[in-house]
Amino acid sequence: MKFKNIAWAIGASIITMWALESSGQGSSSDAQRMDSLKNLEAAKTQQERDDEKLTSAKRDKEETKLKAKEAQRVQEDASSAAKESNAALKREKQAQKARKQADVQSQKAKEARNKSNKD
Repeated sequence: MKFKNIAWAIGASIITMWALESSGQGSSSDAQRMDSLKNLEAAKTQQERDDEKLTSAKRDKEETKLKAKEAQRVQEDASSAAKESNAALKREKQAQKARKQADVQSQKAKEARNKSNKD
């Protein structure tokens, strides 16, 4: 009877020690798994942020490119309009000069007619 009690006590203490060691290691391995999951989740979140920033940067680059093209087009239109305006101004000056010369010639012709009519 004593032997049975002693055997049970030793067996129970061995099982208890084994259980404590297992639970200690289990907690440690669980903690490691949890840390690993947290690190994996953090890395995934960071990758998503990086992807969003990259997408945003690409979108901004495209928008800037489009704005630059539009600005270039507007500048070319303004340059073309300025050239047309200068050409129109030049033509108008030539037309005014031609009208003035025509008026002078008309006046001379009138004077010549009047002179010939007097004679």
